[in-house]
Amino acid sequence: MIIVIVFFVICLFYIIYKSYKEKFCFLNIKINNIEEKLNSTLIKRRELIKDSEEVIKDVIKTKKQIYEGISDLNDSKPNIIEFDRKLLTYINEFYLIENRYRKLSDDKRFQKIYYAINETEDLLNAYKYYYNSASEEYN
Repeated sequence: MIIVIVFFVICLFYIIYKSYKEKFCFLNIKINNIEEKLNSTLIKRRELIKDSEEVIKDVIKTKKQIYEGISDLNDSKPNIIEFDRKLLTYINEFYLIENRYRKLSDDKRFQKIYYAINETEDLLNAYKYYYNSASEEYN
């Protein structure tokens, strides 16, 4: 009788272990996929900022560098959080320049970049929410 009970308990633990292991593997894959999407969206954002620099220089007729240190983002491989924070400073600068020079609003190239940056903002917010909920469930 004791052998049957021990066998039953072992089977029960094995079933619980397998179900949790599958859930953790699924959540781990889900989190990794979200991290890839976050990273690719941040890279797209960096490229949009770089593209905006040329458009801004052209429209306001300057040769001066618009974004100080933007080239440093290519050289280093920061983690996603650092990358997002550094890009946010350039995004804020982008919006300040847009408010300062009203003639930028009339340029179609600038408008295209402006809307693309806003689109990446929406994507990042969705990915962050999805990532946080998956991480919370995983933990």
